[in-house]
Order: sequence, then structure tokens, then C-alpha cells
Amino acid sequence: MIAHRLRCRTSVRGYLLLLIFVLSSASGGHCSKMKAQTKPQKSVAAKQQNSMSELDRYFVNVYGSKRWSELREALEKPTEHVAWINPFCDFQEQTASRLLGEEKIFDASVWKLVRYSDKFSFMVQRDDVPSDIKVNMPPPAPIGLRQLHSHYVLDGASPLPAISLRAAPGSRVLDICAAPGGKSLVIAGGLFDVETSGAKSMLTSNDRSQPRRDRLLQVMREYIPAELLKNAASKDSGSYQRKFQGILSVTGVDATLWGRSPATCGCFDRILVDAPCSSERHIVHGSSGSSWTHSRLKRDAKLQGQILQSAIRVLNPNGGRLVYSTCSIAPEENDEVISKIINNSRLAKGLKILDPLVELQHEALGGLLQGVERTKYGAIMLPDKSKYGPLYWCVMEKTISGAAGTAWLESESDSDSENQSGESSEGQEET
Repeated sequence: MIAHRLRCRTSVRGYLLLLIFVLSSASGGHCSKMKAQTKPQKSVAAKQQNSMSELDRYFVNVYGSKRWSELREALEKPTEHVAWINPFCDFQEQTASRLLGEEKIFDASVWKLVRYSDKFSFMVQRDDVPSDIKVNMPPPAPIGLRQLHSHYVLDGASPLPAISLRAAPGSRVLDICAAPGGKSLVIAGGLFDVETSGAKSMLTSNDRSQPRRDRLLQVMREYIPAELLKNAASKDSGSYQRKFQGILSVTGVDATLWGRSPATCGCFDRILVDAPCSSERHIVHGSSGSSWTHSRLKRDAKLQGQILQSAIRVLNPNGGRLVYSTCSIAPEENDEVISKIINNSRLAKGLKILDPLVELQHEALGGLLQGVERTKYGAIMLPDKSKYGPLYWCVMEKTISGAAGTAWLESESDSDSENQSGESSEGQEET
């Protein structure tokens, strides 16, 4: 009996020890998993903090501490948008009254129509709207017999490079990095006549990324008449070897490869290079997966230069116009990219830098251009001085007999070339 009790006690004690061991193991495993989950989160947070610290150090050197503090604060605020009014809707002359009145898409007490021409109209926020009132941009809506979307929402500075391109009917135009499609729409609005098929005009909207290209094609179908899109297709990466003869084409060519085929050299009268960039505003906003390093900025600048060289190869040498733009605030991605082209005798042959504001001298655009700053080769909109941006653009023209030059710059006064920080800053670069 005594032996039996001892065996029972031993068994119970063994079970208890086993249970304690199992619970400890489970708890330890759970803690290990928690540590494993916490470690990457801390790593991501540390990486973002390091990224922002490096970004701050770089741009203090560019803009000076005072200007950078103001610019950074402005970048953190929400983007202020405008609406491009779709000229392909079948009530063009009544667009304003329909959108502000009958259709009631826009509230007339908040929005006003700015008309640059019959083909370029924008809805912008009224100046008398109190700053403490939150204004939401109305979503686009299918209207008219064609059921095309009424307007396209974009940053207020975004239309400026497309307008500067001066793509008139009859031009052959390439938007080499076109997705998501806003600038292509602005170009198409000026290029194609609503009343005709636009057969003499040609627009090629290109983006190498398949998902972005699919989105681009979807945007075109929502805003452009079907008769202009009948030949549009999402072409593969080898399509640069053919002549682009469709009215409107959506292509998937690597932007650095244009002009590798002699058949495409010099075949575009107008080219927009809205180059991929470091997009500091998205980084400051903490967009998922975004980070900033100087090495990445230099890689972006190298790619931008390659794309720009590619575009120059296919630009018509007899008066072809090219507009280079980015949404970066870094001089290395803006004027310095242009500088490398201008200082390359082979690439710069026949290229001239034009006044970036020459096509924008219109009273209707006064509000959009408020706060614009000239740079050595172009112009930039920064949100601490303007309501819109960031956006940089440079306008170039190519002629067979012309020598490379920047004639409009030579007449600029010294006051126009002051640094934009408003203070003397060692290491300040033009922006």
C-alpha cells in the first residue's frame, strides 16, 4: 500500500513537471515569435528614421536650413489639386455651365473655371474660400452622349509641362513615361480636334510597366473618344522597331531604348519626358515602401539621363520640341541632368534651351504659376512658394543647323539667378 502511494505521488509529480515543461516551451515559443515579429518592425522604423535624417541633411545643404524647414513643412501638407476639364465631352461650349450648374458636379461657391483655350480648361479652387474649410475634389463622372468622364484630377502644376510642349494638331507626339495618364490627356486635348478623327495627328503614350500601362489604357478609354482609340493597344517591349502610325497608341517600350532602330530616329515632333524620380513628397508623407538615400537619387539621375538621351534620338531635328520634367526637388535630378546633356557635344548638337514660361504667358494661368521660380535651365514649382508642386520642367528645341545654346538665359538679369533659399547657404545648388 505504501509502495503504491509512493508510485502514485511520483507519477503525479512527473505529470506536473511534464506539464510545467510543456507550458514553458509554449510560452517561450510564443515570446520568440513576438520577438521575431517585433524585430522587423523596429528595423523598418529605424530604416525610415535614417532615411529621413539623410534626406534632411542633403536638402539643408541644397536649400539652406531656413528654406528647407519651410519647404519640408509644405511637403507634409496634402497636395492641392485642380481638375482638367475633358474637351472631348460632346457639350464643349457648355462645359462650365454643365459642370457648375446642371450636372452639379462642382459647387460654384468653391470652384471656378479657368479657360486657357477651347482645348485647355481647368477647374480650380476659388481664392475666397476660407483656408480652414476642407475642400474635397468631386470625383469624375461619365456625362454626355459619349459617357466620357467629365474631368481628371491632378496636381495644379502637372499640366504645365504638357502645355509647354505646344502639341498642335498635325504633330507626332511621344509621352515616353506616360502612366498614369494625366499629362497624356492634356496633350491629347490640344492635339486632336473633337470634330475630326485627328488622322494627321499622332500620340504615342508609353510605359514599360505592364500594370501601369494597363491603368494608362483604362484612363484613355474613360476620357478619349472611341474613334481615336480604335488602333490603341498595349504593345510589347519590342514595338519600338516599328513606325508608330496609329492615331493613339499605348506602348510598352523601355524608355531608354527609343531610337535604337534607324526607322524611329527623328520621327516625333514633340516629346514629353516626365521622368521617374525620387518623389520626395511621397517619402515625406511616409508612403508605403518609400525611402530616400543619396545613392538612390544618383541612380535615378543616371536613369533620367539615359531616358533623355533616348528621347533626343527620336526627336525631329527640324524644330522638334522636348520637355523634360520631374516631381523631384533635387537639383541632381533636374538642372544637373540637363547640364550633362548640354555639355555633351554629340547629344547637344542642334539643341537649344527655351524659356520655360514662353508658352504659359496667359492671364488664365496666373494662378497656377503663382510662386514659380526660374532655375538655370528651366523652372520649378515648390509648395512653400506656390500652392502646387513640386514640379520641375525644362523646354528644349532641336534644329539641324542650330548650334547648342541657351540664348534666353544670356539676357536674364543677375537677380533672376539668386539662390532660392533666400539666404546665403554654402553648398547651395540651383533648383
